[in-house]
Amino acid sequence: MAPSHLLFVDDIFIFANSRTKELKLLYKWLALYQETSGQVFSSEKSKLYLGAMTNVKKQKVKDIFGFDEGYLPTTYLGIPLVQGRVTKEVFMGIYKWPVSVIKEGEQILRNFLWSGEPESTKACVVAWDKVCKPYKEGGINLRRLKEINQSLMMKLSWNFLNPKDEWAEFMRAKFITKSGNFSTITKGSSIWAGVRGPLEDVSAHSGWVIGDGKCIDLWHDNWYSPLSLKDIINDDAIPWTDLNTKELPNHGEIKINIDGAARGNPGKGSIGCIFRDSKGKILGSFAQGLGLVSNYTAECKVIIKWVDLVASNGWLIAWVESDSKAAVEAFHSDNIPWILEAEWANAKRSMQQIRISATWREASFSVDALSKRGAYLLDGLCEFSLSGPEFLKRIEIPMQEYFRFC
Repeated sequence: MAPSHLLFVDDIFIFANSRTKELKLLYKWLALYQETSGQVFSSEKSKLYLGAMTNVKKQKVKDIFGFDEGYLPTTYLGIPLVQGRVTKEVFMGIYKWPVSVIKEGEQILRNFLWSGEPESTKACVVAWDKVCKPYKEGGINLRRLKEINQSLMMKLSWNFLNPKDEWAEFMRAKFITKSGNFSTITKGSSIWAGVRGPLEDVSAHSGWVIGDGKCIDLWHDNWYSPLSLKDIINDDAIPWTDLNTKELPNHGEIKINIDGAARGNPGKGSIGCIFRDSKGKILGSFAQGLGLVSNYTAECKVIIKWVDLVASNGWLIAWVESDSKAAVEAFHSDNIPWILEAEWANAKRSMQQIRISATWREASFSVDALSKRGAYLLDGLCEFSLSGPEFLKRIEIPMQEYFRFC
């Protein structure tokens, strides 16, 4: 196969084969691109970089494209293009700096610090290691050149691991093997050694920042281990700490799933609840806005509110289930907020039997949605439905097991 040659067209570079037929086809493609896009290539900016060939053949290639020949070394998008190994004279922020460059650079810094001249050597009063320490450790907070270069390499490694541009995608395609490992050879790249070096440290010291959650994939992202949740879902090492079953109430008992919340602590409060009978049928749902309350007060208040409502409907046996463990424990120990004691005494007076238990939000997500809806209602304003609310996309299934991920 004939050798390939590098063709630069404005900000485009193309590998072109030296065979005349293929070069003419490439020229037709470039002409079609100009006609379609309306862009015209600049003959001044476009260069042909040709390999070993006769002068006659070089002239044929230049005649086809109408571009002048370029010569290495040169720069492209600010990056030096050189033949062979990159020397210290052409390194930039994308390269791992040679030890000789670091030593020479720090010698210049030392000379300037003690003598005021980059090339004038003078006896050092304080060791360079101490000079580069932070202020609180007795130094003057200078950064070692090795550390600066390491941080630049770690930034490149981060971009490689989290691709957001074509450069990173290209590097990943070239240097990640089919088995998912990183290539141990340079494959002709002068920057891969610098990128590959910090990969392990960058991976080990990286963590999740959820943000708004738009870029998070619960099933495919690696949260708990090197494997995704999807990959280990059937494994004995599954990272669920426990499970909770959506149990039905006893015969003649009404189950009330409740949730209270505050937008701020304290803040605008809201409460929500769903009533079910012993067959799991939804008897009603409720969302209400509250005034300024704390999260804890809202959770306690919602328990009292719905026990009182159950009693007013003639239901004498009730099971209240809340996702607030603190509120449930407060009722079990008779230690609810004093401002609610009178309301609680009045609410439970007409009830024959009340039991209060805690559950997880994962097993009671519908009332969580109701309480959030109540946050948009004015104080005292409520929404009531005799069945499941239409805005809920899904609702808990009786006797279904719900898992909590920790």
